[in-house]
Amino acid sequence: MKDFVKLFELDYRSLALYRVSLGGVLLYDLAARLREVPTFYTDSGVLPRAPLIEQFQGQWSWSIHLLSGAAPAQYFLFALAALCAVAFLVGYRTRLATLASLLLLISLHNRNPLVVSASDQLMRVLLFWTLFLPVGAAYSVDRALAGPDAGPRGSNASAGTAAFVLQICLVYWFTAALKSDPVWWHEGSALYYTLSIDYLTTDFGRAMLAFPGLLRVLSVFSIVLETVGPALLFFPRRPWRLRTAVVFTFIAFHASMLPFLTLGTFPFVCAAMWSSLLPPEFWERAGERLGSPGAWASSLRPPTSARRASTAANVLAALFFAYVLLWNLASATAGRVGVPAQAEWVAHVTGLAQVWNMFAPYPKRDDGWYIIPAKLEGGTEVDLFRGGAPVNWAKPASVSALYPNAYWQKYLEYIWLRDYAGARLYYARYLCREWNAAHGGADAVKTFDIVYMREDTPPPGHPEPLAESVVVWHHDCTK
Repeated sequence: MKDFVKLFELDYRSLALYRVSLGGVLLYDLAARLREVPTFYTDSGVLPRAPLIEQFQGQWSWSIHLLSGAAPAQYFLFALAALCAVAFLVGYRTRLATLASLLLLISLHNRNPLVVSASDQLMRVLLFWTLFLPVGAAYSVDRALAGPDAGPRGSNASAGTAAFVLQICLVYWFTAALKSDPVWWHEGSALYYTLSIDYLTTDFGRAMLAFPGLLRVLSVFSIVLETVGPALLFFPRRPWRLRTAVVFTFIAFHASMLPFLTLGTFPFVCAAMWSSLLPPEFWERAGERLGSPGAWASSLRPPTSARRASTAANVLAALFFAYVLLWNLASATAGRVGVPAQAEWVAHVTGLAQVWNMFAPYPKRDDGWYIIPAKLEGGTEVDLFRGGAPVNWAKPASVSALYPNAYWQKYLEYIWLRDYAGARLYYARYLCREWNAAHGGADAVKTFDIVYMREDTPPPGHPEPLAESVVVWHHDCTK
């Protein structure tokens, strides 16, 4: 039994590294979104509050960001979220900072779900489970303020740590389970199709398409790693060496995507998540090689007494994990097994709602780029999507370079979809306002079309077909 419990122990130093890493990603995400506050989070942006509530908000979605559609109110909430993220990072009133960061993150995501990605989903889920972890027990302000005889030492095992470890496994197991198409397991062409999604792929990613044999090997490797890798965390022989290898393998796996795909903060969130699983022996060996931290840090390290999670916390963590397991089973069984409909609100209110369908059941086999040809009052035609450049219908050398950041990338991916067609009107109105605020007279925009240049991805070895121009919206700025 002791060996079994040890599988779910988390070292306080690893939890401190996780806290600092995740806090850093939270701050970076807030800073990156800050420049887009008027665009994505105000009534003068691409999704005002009224259409959000009427068309796109779920029944149990909530957001304090909806209290105002003005930019100053949003900047205040961003500043508050940044303060909470800093408190979380340094470990000051850590549990309260974790809860506040979680609530503000859920609120922010619900204000504009059209810019929410898998990375955002994972951050919410991790923050929820962090409420059950002693992430402020070492190398934190809380630890320093508690005095030399307060706090735990070594590792911690509880229902909360078990749920956290298993949640990490569920991310990969259900991702693998949902990748049911032959392109993953039999054809090995999944990475070819992934790197053919032009709005996600970098120049290096496109260059990899010249190596189909390597891509086949890497396609199979990735799905095998997602399936088998997490299970190795529970291998009974030489567990600390194997666990350390698994942690760094997954960190390297996610880092290896950075040169080839534009995935926003996802690789960094995953790296922070995996750092929490580094075993005590890793730190002891590192200490032997590098020496002990300086005296300045001694007050931040965990002292000698032990601390256990309360019975109530253990029961609550176990219940929430059972709930999350059922929630994930619903996605893998087409709803045959899952959370009762009467209890679905829990996931939406707490931020635990999750579907790990990245590139599943297969990567997209079509993609495209936008052209927005506009007629100005003086008769000139320009492309609003490229800041007023002359209209050019040829495929750009780098489609991903057309998007300012991952948030725009996700938003424009959504409005192409039929389910989000209602958002196109508000994007069009935003384009009118933005252009005409900076241009007047003969340079004011009169009418424009939002055109999506849709392109099918051929099977490996086949020539690329011509793109099809699809007018997704026509707009008259004078009406």
